[in-house]
Amino acid sequence: MQTLSYPVPQKAKLSLPIIAAVGLFHLVVIYAVLVAIDVVPAPLPPHPSIFHIFQTQKIIPPKPTLPNPVVPTKTAPESVPAPKIPVDTGDHQAPITVPRDTGPVTATPLTLAATAIGSTHTIPLYPSFDRRLGHEGAVRLTLTIDAQGNVSDAAIAQSSGYDGLDQAAIAWVKAHWRYHPAMRDGKAVAATTQAEVTFKLTQG
Repeated sequence: MQTLSYPVPQKAKLSLPIIAAVGLFHLVVIYAVLVAIDVVPAPLPPHPSIFHIFQTQKIIPPKPTLPNPVVPTKTAPESVPAPKIPVDTGDHQAPITVPRDTGPVTATPLTLAATAIGSTHTIPLYPSFDRRLGHEGAVRLTLTIDAQGNVSDAAIAQSSGYDGLDQAAIAWVKAHWRYHPAMRDGKAVAATTQAEVTFKLTQG
């Protein structure tokens, strides 16, 4: 038996996929309309995997339970007894105090300062160099007086402004001036005192 094959035109081959696509589109539209009017149930979404469930699940930690706060109970303050105030009834007599004999009263020892012997406090000789230049001034000295009344040391407390006058005053005072020594508890002791030497051109 001989089969016969008829050639299909080229346009018919191209229209078959188009017809199938159009038919499928119509089926999708009809299905969507049926789902919208609740005639056909909507398809269920695919079940998520176990890994997806654990990944999206949030673990909420349990809230810590705090112990109940202990409220201190107020205790009533203990009653303090009132202080007892002695009442003077006037029956007693004031005690009489008799001064005790403390023995003889010793006087506080006096300290006497060194005093100048006026006859020795002569005026120093005027330095010839300073006299020619017309130098004048006063020298204030701090003197150390030993237990024999001699001037053991002399330091310048305030200068006259001229070294020649200052040195002449120190040398003269240490060589000629004398003092009554200072006394403490009846004994002569060393002490310090102040003195001033004045140089004037009018003096002899």
